[in-house]
Amino acid sequence: MARGPGGLTLATSFVAQGFTLITGVIAARALGVDGRGTLALLWLCPLILALLGGIGIPAATTYYVARHRDHSRSIIRTSLLVTVALAVGLSALYAVALLVFAGGDHDFNAADSALSVAMIPAFLGQNLAVAALLGQERFRIYNAVRIIPVAGYAFFSVIVVTVGAASLTSILASAFSGWVVALAISWTAIGRSAPDIDDEPPVGRSQITRFGLRGVVGSVSPIDDVRLDQFMVGLLLDAHALGLYVAAIAFCNIPRFVAQSVGAVSYPRVAAERRGPQAWGLTVHYFRIGIIAIIGSAAILMLIVPTLLPLMFGHDFEAAIPLGRILLTGTLFLALHRLLTELARGLGHPGYGSISEAVNATVFLAVVFLALNPITESGIAWSVVAGGVCCSSLLAFLLFRLRGPLMDGEPNAEAR
Repeated sequence: MARGPGGLTLATSFVAQGFTLITGVIAARALGVDGRGTLALLWLCPLILALLGGIGIPAATTYYVARHRDHSRSIIRTSLLVTVALAVGLSALYAVALLVFAGGDHDFNAADSALSVAMIPAFLGQNLAVAALLGQERFRIYNAVRIIPVAGYAFFSVIVVTVGAASLTSILASAFSGWVVALAISWTAIGRSAPDIDDEPPVGRSQITRFGLRGVVGSVSPIDDVRLDQFMVGLLLDAHALGLYVAAIAFCNIPRFVAQSVGAVSYPRVAAERRGPQAWGLTVHYFRIGIIAIIGSAAILMLIVPTLLPLMFGHDFEAAIPLGRILLTGTLFLALHRLLTELARGLGHPGYGSISEAVNATVFLAVVFLALNPITESGIAWSVVAGGVCCSSLLAFLLFRLRGPLMDGEPNAEAR
């Protein structure tokens, strides 16, 4: 894992986290706590729509490309047609929602709304491209295009601040520009894929869609990806509380990136292994690597966050330190769940992740609305911990149940 695709993917994740911190600091210092909260909402809404509205097509694409490498172009083309239709529908829906909302009190203008809407097709297109490259195990270009959006965002943000033009609109435009650059490079790389061995695709649109729908909740964690907790803070509290919460989360990305990195390597390799005992052996191997790396990164962050958070974001964000510690605890369990989800998908069981994520969201919401009185940002953070413990424990149990059949010689599943 320290070298080769695993090491490259992990290194890329740390570099991406560095760029994310840069953009977070720039946005926080340029916009203040309230403005940073508004930026988070305009980013979070299209992200939620793209991740959930993408109905798991990227994850399904990775799986089928890994299983049928000689037909990758036809599989990607089929997924792209579905994604384009989703992008049009979701963008129109979100634009109407923003138009209606613009009639009331708000902290953003029409240009900000347009940029937020434009994020939806950018997110959908880039997510699909990255998933396709992962399925092909083209790890160098896969990691390159993963880092381009955040690097571009940081680059354009620095320019905006340097020329003295920092505003909510210019920061949003910087983020969008980074994703557009990544989108162009990603699809150019996919266009250079090897041609299919014949014109008969092994899977159709309905099969890809079914796989995606079964695993969409597992692919898109309501807490870890959609950041339902952030949404609750913004909805139930205020922009100031959301600004502190977002700053606290900024340092929680590293365990998440570690889990993504191990999962990115393990998913296509487990999926491509058709023999049961070998597939389970790979699953155990990558789980051991992942859990050590996740716990180690979370422990280090617990020690350094109290110093780094106010140093990076400013003394106005010191109140986010306790939040950061709580959220790091929750992140440890969510990162473990993310790794287990990738392993379960590789074994042909995308629904396991969806089941456990449903439990995650249910526990989180139950704690927020039934146990918190009053509702506070720290209470919402503890709700994240509760959900993370429950969902990771359940998924570990479901995954371990597969051990017996696989070790007895049952082949690795071909998802239908």
